[in-house]
Amino acid sequence: NVRSGPGTDYDIVNWTAKGDVFYITKTSGKWGKISKGWISLNPSYSQVYKPQKPVVSTKSNTSQGVKLGWSKIADAQGYYVYRKVLNGSYEKIATITSADSVSYVDTKAENGTLYKYKVFAYRKIDGGICKSSASSVKTIVRLKGVSVSSAKSSTAKKLKVTWAKDSNATGYEIQYSTSSSFAAANTKSVTVKSNKTVTKTLSGLTSKKKYYVRVRTYKTVDGTTYRSAWSSKASAVIK
Repeated sequence: NVRSGPGTDYDIVNWTAKGDVFYITKTSGKWGKISKGWISLNPSYSQVYKPQKPVVSTKSNTSQGVKLGWSKIADAQGYYVYRKVLNGSYEKIATITSADSVSYVDTKAENGTLYKYKVFAYRKIDGGICKSSASSVKTIVRLKGVSVSSAKSSTAKKLKVTWAKDSNATGYEIQYSTSSSFAAANTKSVTVKSNKTVTKTLSGLTSKKKYYVRVRTYKTVDGTTYRSAWSSKASAVIK
């Protein structure tokens, strides 16, 4: 018997025959929803259809927002992205309608706020929607980053760098290099541990050389450090 709801108290609205095959798109207790209504589930012959769950492989701060990337699920038709703030509840913030789209940028994430994200794959079958199990939860603090406002060399072998202040950050990281692409062999880093400090004089540089510099913010929460994207680079020739 196919019933109008998940239980024998509901009216019979249809029937199935031996050998019929249906996709179960939803369950409630020991009952499953098919295109015709609800049927009793017997584990010996019934199986709930679910796409595989995505694996979220990347999370990062970009200039536009928090970017997530995950694995493509072959039998999915799209993905749902859910987000919550601290101890709040998860809310669906995006429905992605292509299985080939495996990234999402949360442009509404607010600077300095800690978020948790998870992703589901979904597929439409027999008028219903089958949703996968949730991906593992990914946690990140949204950091917008700052811009370099000045990079000047007024003293021999020194470079004074100034950037915008971010009160939501713990501090700043600075990279400086003789390489415009910040190749590792030519690049050094320094950390500024106070968000109130917005200038740093780099010393011991090579005169007559052109140096490139960029800045990003960082924030440490419960022992984990989160970072913004790098600012656009600035440059100066050292005196």
